[in-house]
Amino acid sequence: MGALGEVLDVVLERDPSSHSRAEALLHPTVVAVLGYRLAHRLHRRGRRSAAAGVSAVARLLSGGIEIHPGARIGRRFFVDHGCGVVIGARVVIGDDVTVFHQVTIGAMGPAGHPRLGDRVVVGANATLAGPITIGDDAHIGANALVCADVRAGATVYAPRARVRPEPGSPRLTRRADESRMDGQPGRLRAVGDGTGAARAGAEADPATVVVVGGGIAGLALGISLGRAGLPVTVAERAPRVHAVGAGLVLYPNGVAALDAVSPRLGRAVRASGHVPAAGETRPLVAPDGEVLSGDPVGSLGNRFGTPQVCLLRSALRDALLAEAEHVGVDLRTGATVVGHTDHGDHVTVALADGGEVSGAVLAGADGVNSRVRRALLGDGAPAYRGYTALRGRSPAPALFPHGVTVAGAGLDLFVAPVGGGEVYWTAKVTAPAGVWPAKDRETALADLLGLVEGWHPALVGLLAGTAADVVVTDIHDRDPVPGWSVNRVTLLGDAAHPMSPAMGQGASMALEDAVVLAAHLADGSDPVAALAGYNARRAPRTARVVLQSRRKGGVDEQAAGAGAELAVRAANEFTTEDQSLAGLFGWRPDVPAHQGGKP
Repeated sequence: MGALGEVLDVVLERDPSSHSRAEALLHPTVVAVLGYRLAHRLHRRGRRSAAAGVSAVARLLSGGIEIHPGARIGRRFFVDHGCGVVIGARVVIGDDVTVFHQVTIGAMGPAGHPRLGDRVVVGANATLAGPITIGDDAHIGANALVCADVRAGATVYAPRARVRPEPGSPRLTRRADESRMDGQPGRLRAVGDGTGAARAGAEADPATVVVVGGGIAGLALGISLGRAGLPVTVAERAPRVHAVGAGLVLYPNGVAALDAVSPRLGRAVRASGHVPAAGETRPLVAPDGEVLSGDPVGSLGNRFGTPQVCLLRSALRDALLAEAEHVGVDLRTGATVVGHTDHGDHVTVALADGGEVSGAVLAGADGVNSRVRRALLGDGAPAYRGYTALRGRSPAPALFPHGVTVAGAGLDLFVAPVGGGEVYWTAKVTAPAGVWPAKDRETALADLLGLVEGWHPALVGLLAGTAADVVVTDIHDRDPVPGWSVNRVTLLGDAAHPMSPAMGQGASMALEDAVVLAAHLADGSDPVAALAGYNARRAPRTARVVLQSRRKGGVDEQAAGAGAELAVRAANEFTTEDQSLAGLFGWRPDVPAHQGGKP
């Protein structure tokens, strides 16, 4: 009873709502700490699969307090409100430490994990990342992103909220709505033959926001700015905008962001994809088809106010292009950006054909291998995470009409309906970098079918019925950084925070970025201050999602070990049902991006 008694005493001391040991026994800290102590002992004795199973159960029962069994935590540790906390494998925590909800303490690459001294307090939604030391009695404020040492007794604050516009500040100028003078929707302004050459040497309005990249993030930002009445040019290097990958899932936060970009766009996406019906469940099964648990995807709409939507990437692309045309976005295809110059009062973007585009702000939305990021931050290439994703689409199987998730040995499979009697699937295969992308599509699919030999016939048949357009991609991400805005240049989407697909949040985070950035630019603030405010709002949230996605990918990769069924089941249920995800799926924009602009 010694360990239990100590935990109960800590709860009574630090939780004012607990008035007796009976009440304290129900506090999530009790399950989390006792489960961690047991898992840590098993981990030290080399029984790592058993430790992972105990840890998964403790995480599920505690409401989402995820403590890796390898972490070293001192006495009298307390988690206030106890949801959404993640503590990594080599974290060291001293005595009498208090952590609030939605805190992430973990690694940033291979360099190492944080070390916290005694009596440290970590505020809600804070992220501590990398080989840093937090001194005794330090206080980490809510929403802080800490990537450097903090001396003993110091207090770290996140940027506070600001009221805008500020009196006397320079503003981005709204354009005259020439595209609607005749009462008709604006049109995408054609640019030559798709080579970008027709606009060589042309300059944009100095008040223009120049967006590099015509993917989800870039088009969503262009639409949001266009609806706010701001001139915007989107430069896309491909001769035509195309979608990469078979399908995707937009979770409730992503759908809320899509609605904020444009309600019409939100309606179009719902109509073109699959919205789970109330009570619909996506099963988690073993390779032989045995049902292990279910993911209640149909409950998300009632719980969070917006549903999950599964759809083809091409359908999302078409909806974005149609809305961009309606708003009058200046989309320039075949325009390859080779560099940019920040002049202090404006930015010039250089094109491969020798032309230039100028504007008040440059937003890099050019993906995981962003050229804009390379020039802006110079932080090297993204890191390969040890697995490859194969994506395709097939006729919907009769046995799994609502999709299915399969946890196999070295291979995971996720399947979701996208409407029209089709499903899209993603297979995650553990392999060295470059092995699978080097194969042609037919060979890759044939080799994948070889890996699922012996699986349930319905699952094998699903993959065998795949169309020829299989997409093969090595998965990369980056360690979070505190800032990706410098003067008049910023990043969004995968250019700012590429992440593992384990939580399915890449597209949703990109849409959130677009809404928040557009709102900051449209409020009339000085552009430099607007980008700094956007960065301060987005960096802590996206850092948590990057690290949690990386961690969940690691949980899934251990699915072949003993006791893994329990761990994967808990991780799967944690994805949609645990209360800690209210902070993820419940996201809503504070300010409509189109305020004062077009309907």
